[in-house]
Amino acid sequence: MGAVRISALHVYPVKGARPLPATAAVATVEGLANGGIGDRQWMVVDADGRFVTQRSHPRLALVATGSAQGALTLCAGDDTVALALEPPQGNARDVTVWRSHVRGFDEGDAPAQLLSSWLGSAVRLVRFDPSKPRRCNPDYVGTSGARTHFADGYPVLVIGSASLTDLNERLRAHGDAPVPMDRFRPNLVIDGLDPYAEDYVDTLRVGTVTLKLVKPC
Repeated sequence: MGAVRISALHVYPVKGARPLPATAAVATVEGLANGGIGDRQWMVVDADGRFVTQRSHPRLALVATGSAQGALTLCAGDDTVALALEPPQGNARDVTVWRSHVRGFDEGDAPAQLLSSWLGSAVRLVRFDPSKPRRCNPDYVGTSGARTHFADGYPVLVIGSASLTDLNERLRAHGDAPVPMDRFRPNLVIDGLDPYAEDYVDTLRVGTVTLKLVKPC
């Protein structure tokens, strides 16, 4: 194996929406952060508080995120709302990610109206409650204390660029169109590995940051 390097970084503030453009990110115990905005720190939920993603609402993939003047911006079509980054207060509610029961703060009517109109379904936007940490499955992370926000289960997703290249070569061979990397929503894209070799990497070290790869996705 030759030199391995990070070729792309992605931070997804809202689960299911577009990432923030990033050339650098800060590694935290909950995953990557960009400009103080954490990965999957916000989530769209239905009336029952259950998570909403592109699996059921593919138009969520067109909701753009941005950062301006100390706020997270959401843009859907011609409409934009800004969400303050100050610590959330009030309107706490229980929400669900798969089988995880998590506490979040409702972000109010403005983002709810924008997202409900765009998705054609009554939804709300919640922000993760940092006072209620969400621990990762100890069967995989042991006693490391790893935790995450509203990600499916773990704070960082890693994909090797060679894996996508191999997949697209096989798609073309069957007459199918190639797919872009953002279909898989990775946080880190790495070059220098053989196709799918990331499934067998135990540890990644970047400067003072050490990432333990515990489970395939």
